[in-house]
Amino acid sequence: MGKYVFNRSRPGKYDEGLDIEAALKYNGPWPAVTCICPTYGRFRVVRDAIACFVLQDYPGEHKLLISNDAPTPLRLTEDYCWYRTISKEGAVRVRNGKPYPSVGVKKQALLDSVTTEFVAHWEDDDLYLPWHLKYLISVLMTHPHADCVKPFTAWRIQNQKHTPAKRLVRCAIYKGRYDGQMIFRNGTSVPYSPDTRSIELPLIKDYFKRGKMVAWAPAVNKLGYVYRLHAGLKQLCRTAKKDADGVAEKRWKKHNRDFGDGPLLPNGDLVGWSRAQLQEQLALVLQTVKNNWPNGKLRVPHEHWPTDEDVFGIMCKQLPWVAERLTE
Repeated sequence: MGKYVFNRSRPGKYDEGLDIEAALKYNGPWPAVTCICPTYGRFRVVRDAIACFVLQDYPGEHKLLISNDAPTPLRLTEDYCWYRTISKEGAVRVRNGKPYPSVGVKKQALLDSVTTEFVAHWEDDDLYLPWHLKYLISVLMTHPHADCVKPFTAWRIQNQKHTPAKRLVRCAIYKGRYDGQMIFRNGTSVPYSPDTRSIELPLIKDYFKRGKMVAWAPAVNKLGYVYRLHAGLKQLCRTAKKDADGVAEKRWKKHNRDFGDGPLLPNGDLVGWSRAQLQEQLALVLQTVKNNWPNGKLRVPHEHWPTDEDVFGIMCKQLPWVAERLTE
């Protein structure tokens, strides 16, 4: 196997050395993975992040570890700090504590506490489709010379001037760094940067330099990451470095007053709640495929992607509880 090179000159093409067929046929074993999610008391978006985790179809052990350093603690249930999901393999935990000097330092503290074989980024304000973990772990397990996988395409949803999620205005496939969908082997990464502007960049550069990263453009029906720009909140973090006059602090507080004071999760049907939590937002993705494929607004497919006619049907079968929304 040669080096895995991020090739921008061939958009939509698989990088040399990627065996996607092997990944699609992979059926285990499924190693344990911990998803790390730094936040600052962002009650509503953290609920979305947990709902995405609950709906993951990953067969192996998987944990969601949330680090919150806001003055108001986050409570999952009355148990306060942890919750086992509907799957016996899944669990969510929240760690509340004192403020960290930067997001990178907070993320590094999360990583240092991970004991599982694999680590996955889990952004508090983005969305993850149910097949996200299973598909990316399959790619990583079928490419043993790689230590990291990171698709360079993703769904992107953009709000208009921080309006609520119900007023989403754009959804399409975009190329970008999208480090929110990185998964890597624990113990193989360099430290995160303490600079909030380049937290994951040292990891990406190091994996590429050593030829240890798989980067590719998945088929439309395999895209598992939804990047939300301005998910109803200002895209600043409390842990970002403050200037002398405290302007960053004031801006953040103005736009991120979403601490909440109750449990994040309901009693009862957790899967039903998770689907209801995400249905409206994910319906926009299906509607985009239905309306825009294959009229050129999305990527032109290549030989490895589904045909123009079957993409929408495949995604409806993958997300039947979302497809129901389109018939209303």
